[in-house]
Amino acid sequence: MISGLAIVGSFFLARKFQLDELKRQEIQHQQQVKLFEQSQLAAINRDAEASHNRSLRTLELAINMLRHLRKTCQGFSRGKDHDELLRSMVLKTLEDALTGIAQIPIFELPPSDFTSEVFRCRNGCRGFIHALARVQDDAFVNALQRIEGLVTQAIEEGEKCQKELEENHRVAFPLKASK
Repeated sequence: MISGLAIVGSFFLARKFQLDELKRQEIQHQQQVKLFEQSQLAAINRDAEASHNRSLRTLELAINMLRHLRKTCQGFSRGKDHDELLRSMVLKTLEDALTGIAQIPIFELPPSDFTSEVFRCRNGCRGFIHALARVQDDAFVNALQRIEGLVTQAIEEGEKCQKELEENHRVAFPLKASK
């Protein structure tokens, strides 16, 4: 009878050890799944952060180029002495600024009205630069002021887009923003 109880007891003890081992393996498997999911989420967050930073840098570059163009227009439209040398300097400066704006990677900008404003500004500036070569004093100043108006509108859209991008990023990644 004792040996029968010992056999039954050893069976139940072995069964208990087997169940404990299965529970331990299940817990270990769940921990591995959780770690994998956390690493996947961390990778997604890193990619999103890198994409956000690229968009922000591109946006800042575009806004700075437009500010430079606006400053150029403001500086040259204030003077009234527009001899041929000054006109050449203005056109060269505008062409340089336009070349810089043309190098803005438009398709890396976040989708917004700012992108269309940059296109509009770029095309408007090209037309004004061609017209500036043929106009005289007051018309020259008026054309510069129109370019300045286009650029100012583009800068405002860019700054609005930048704020929205930063706010969306702050909402999406609240822990990163608080650091």
